[in-house]
Amino acid sequence: MRRLFGVMGRVSGSDSTILINGETGTGKG
Repeated sequence: MRRLFGVMGRVSGSDSTILINGETGTGKG
């Protein structure tokens, strides 16, 4: 899953990464 987050984060931006992490509930680290 890290690959998806990394790619989406680079394409969309840090903001999108935060939203994605919030939905999954994984958070950073």
